[in-house]
Amino acid sequence: MTPAPDEGSAAQLLQLFAVPLALVEGVLDEAANAELAEWILLERELGEGVQRSVVGGWHSRADLPARRVQPLDAFFGTLIEQVRGVHARVGSGVDYEARFMLQAWATVLERGHYVQVHDHVDAHWSAVYYVDAGDCDDAASGRISWINPIGSHRSMPGAELIPTTFSVTPRTGLLAIFPGWLRHSVEPYQGDRPRIVIAANIEVQRRAR
Repeated sequence: MTPAPDEGSAAQLLQLFAVPLALVEGVLDEAANAELAEWILLERELGEGVQRSVVGGWHSRADLPARRVQPLDAFFGTLIEQVRGVHARVGSGVDYEARFMLQAWATVLERGHYVQVHDHVDAHWSAVYYVDAGDCDDAASGRISWINPIGSHRSMPGAELIPTTFSVTPRTGLLAIFPGWLRHSVEPYQGDRPRIVIAANIEVQRRAR
């Protein structure tokens, strides 16, 4: 015979396998964003791009930290501090100092351009910064979505226990920081003004104290 549960007993409900995603607003001021946008658009005019997961848009070489350009250097300094803060919060109690190695590139999307599902699995952290989110008011325009890393699952009527994606409508000055292995994509952009983004991969190296 199965014993009856004690009165007042309750099941322990756990929320497992959280994925860290940091969203930081207002990382740079308007003047700094304008300076970055001008530099990136000039780079695009020079035609020094590469083919990656961007469909229809422009993707720079991934060597921006080596360019030694003032607006970029200022931004990368801020970016590393933001990543350092997220890393410290996620890894509280670690007994080592972390050194952050950076790789970064720029992308420009025009109307109809999008980004295919992909990841940056070789990076510990990845980041996306919206230098200029463009001019479309449609919330779905160029929306970035991160895909649930838990494998396929059956939906449960009345309870979406495991959402398949988490989406954010880009805003100028928004920085997103997430694990490099987290797959993500960007829906077609529908604005008239170019959407300008800086993306980065960050490797964390252990440095003994």
